Amino acid sequence: NDIFELKHVSQLGVYQDVKFLGHRLVKHHDNSISINLQQDYYLNMLKPYNLHHDNVRPVTTTCAEPPRILPQDHLSAEDHRQYRQTVGQLIWASLIRPDLQYPAKTLTHHLQAPSSFDLKNLKHTLRYIKGSQHLRLVLGKDLHRHAGQPLDQLHPLDIKCFTDSDWAGDQETRKSTSGFLISILNTPLAFSSKTQGSIAQSSAEAELYAMASGVADAIFIKQLLSEIQEHIGIKTFDIPDHHPITNKPVPAITVLTDSTSATSLVQKMGLNRRSKHIELKFLWLQDHHKNGVIKVKRVSSLENPSDIFTKNVSASTLAKHLPSCGLQELRVGEGEDNNHHIFHLLTDTKFRKGFHQVQAQAPSLHLPPEAEEQETDNIFDIDICM
Repeated sequence: NDIFELKHVSQLGVYQDVKFLGHRLVKHHDNSISINLQQDYYLNMLKPYNLHHDNVRPVTTTCAEPPRILPQDHLSAEDHRQYRQTVGQLIWASLIRPDLQYPAKTLTHHLQAPSSFDLKNLKHTLRYIKGSQHLRLVLGKDLHRHAGQPLDQLHPLDIKCFTDSDWAGDQETRKSTSGFLISILNTPLAFSSKTQGSIAQSSAEAELYAMASGVADAIFIKQLLSEIQEHIGIKTFDIPDHHPITNKPVPAITVLTDSTSATSLVQKMGLNRRSKHIELKFLWLQDHHKNGVIKVKRVSSLENPSDIFTKNVSASTLAKHLPSCGLQELRVGEGEDNNHHIFHLLTDTKFRKGFHQVQAQAPSLHLPPEAEEQETDNIFDIDICM
């Protein structure tokens, strides 16, 4: 372009980076691309609350536990102004940090009149950011495994959509929270944490709200990819249809939820006497399932990464689901081994107990010997062998 100087990320060399709107994109040896915010962005969030000092101890959960009775006090004008500014920065950071989606949603609830607990909750989230500011969103981390494989065998429209809800989780309004994660070839394309617009009268209804929200975005992404295929010269097709090259059926969108009742409702046509209160517009989920646009499967709550978008999960649960959400801490530099993913966490007893619970389900996870010998209150590196 004669006016603007443009950079194409795919033309970057290994470990070369490009900065765009405060984001730093780095290309790796396996052609994956990691995205993170520049370090001074997080530092500017921590400084107003004096949380950038070395003696401030990070935490391993994203939110503080709310009291049974929420305080009704209000912040001063200056504290309120700083609160709004920091929450705005947090919202921007959550666009590439799936783990910050839920705290960002929670902290915006009382943006007009935050209380002392909202400020405490914000500081808790900032302490979590302090200990996890090196996490990056990694795109295309598994594409190198399919190197040389024809495009038609990669199933570029084989989309997975994890959905979850937290029924009546809001203490004040008793509204539920919807969360979903949409991915292709283990690469996250969309994620969301959002309070539902109406009060669900049952957990099944809350799960259907969440499922409908995720499926709507997944169908949009599938249609968008179909148009891109047409633009680059591959014949387009409707949904569902057959692949234009292999004439094989295009994979349906796989919707994974941990709700047995919601799965059963979608797989059946019509409403029964127990589900008449559910809005009729969600019958389109059943219609899409019948026509093969989506296929709904049940997944264990322990294997559902969208769980982190609906509630304040434990440190061990959060650490387990971060890789599924595309968040990794990669060593970037010459001569470093990028077959390991690094997570900076605290060596306290609570974390060790949670980590070993996760390790029992995934034996490939291990702590380096030097980390086992460190004193508590220190930060160590956890090497996760892939």
